[in-house]
Amino acid sequence: MDDEKKTKSQLLSELKKLRRRVAQLEEQAKSLALNESHDGVAVTDRDGRITWLNTSFTSLFGYKLQEVRGKQYELVWQGPATDQETTRQISDSLKASREFKGEFRGYPKNGRPTWISISITPIHNAEAVVTGFVIVHRSVDAVKRMEEMWRRNSSQLMHTEHLMTIIDSHHSYTAVNEAYCRAQNKSPEAIVGRSVAEVWGEDNYATQIKPRLEKCFAGEELHYQSWFDFAVMGYRLFDVSYYPFHDEKNDITHVVVVSRDITDIEGNAVSENDNQALTKPQFSS
Repeated sequence: MDDEKKTKSQLLSELKKLRRRVAQLEEQAKSLALNESHDGVAVTDRDGRITWLNTSFTSLFGYKLQEVRGKQYELVWQGPATDQETTRQISDSLKASREFKGEFRGYPKNGRPTWISISITPIHNAEAVVTGFVIVHRSVDAVKRMEEMWRRNSSQLMHTEHLMTIIDSHHSYTAVNEAYCRAQNKSPEAIVGRSVAEVWGEDNYATQIKPRLEKCFAGEELHYQSWFDFAVMGYRLFDVSYYPFHDEKNDITHVVVVSRDITDIEGNAVSENDNQALTKPQFSS
């Protein structure tokens, strides 16, 4: 009987060790994944004090862990242009252990304000008790500049007969003008946020659009002529231009695509059979 108790005790002890080891490996895996993320990640304790940063956070804000460890998270990036209502919402989310998603204008170490997209997720232990938070950050400065440019020139851009779109680095639509929506017979809401592959179909995207986007994101300005089959317009010949859009750091964050209908000008000179790029939108439901 004593031997049986001893065996059970040993098994329980080994089981506890195994569970601790599994937990350690899980934490190491999480840490590795977070550290390799391109998004800036901060981890805080239950009270919102910073305990860990990944290298992308340091690149985004300029702070190293030893400079901000133990500091209240929302106090690190505040400045004169930071919206206090957003700050309050973030603080309330941390206090109430709630998820939060939003944007704010924060201040990196260099003092230059930048727009940041933020996502807060509570960390739970095995007993479902909140022990801290994972806070993911992404710079949306380029998007804000693009939106501002679009607003400033909205009258000209929205009402031109040329088809105009803005595509981000994930090859998804960020903005489209009225002419493009009419050609697709879709509302802006049905296009913006969707990938180019969803709109034009995987084959068209992979063989004709993706290679051009990759060249443009590499810094090349592209111009070509091609036939397109739109829902409303039918087969039309377009002169298409891809322009790289640079942010303040001169990084290319978006591609601006301008398509000009030249069917009535050049259509007789270039037949559909002469052009390999005959594409048709293929919206998925």
